[in-house]
Amino acid sequence: MKDSINKKEKSSRQTFSVSNYSKKGTKSQVNQEKRLEPICYEIHEYLKHNAVGYENRKTARDIMDKFNIKKDDTLRKYIRKIRDSETLHKPICSKSGSSGMNGYWIATDIEEIIKSANALERRGWDCIKRAKRMKRKAWLNKQKRLIFGNHERDVIESVISNG
Repeated sequence: MKDSINKKEKSSRQTFSVSNYSKKGTKSQVNQEKRLEPICYEIHEYLKHNAVGYENRKTARDIMDKFNIKKDDTLRKYIRKIRDSETLHKPICSKSGSSGMNGYWIATDIEEIIKSANALERRGWDCIKRAKRMKRKAWLNKQKRLIFGNHERDVIESVISNG
């Protein structure tokens, strides 16, 4: 069926991709692509030429120095935009941590992509669990809050201040 769609697409000389229209939010993705900063393309090109494979990874510091980026957050934002891009197709993998084995690189095989994707997934689930714990704590604290009337509050404050 996909071949028949591609034949129809070619025969009518349309310039759009059928696969782009099968996804939700295509308009916003196209608009997002228009807002991709030039530095995102530069970082992607740099990694394509200098960091292919895990053994050639570049640290965040290497990339930040090369492109005069001041903050880690800014670099991570650019990497996120590159990863989310529909036009930049080389998958950027990453490894984080203080082991000295961290960095960014262009994947050379599916195993590198899967390892990096699994690490991102785990981090995402950890954040969700942490957020749920925070909400639970907020709920518990609200339930345990004692509410005093004016007279009780005055008595408690006088005991605390005299104590």
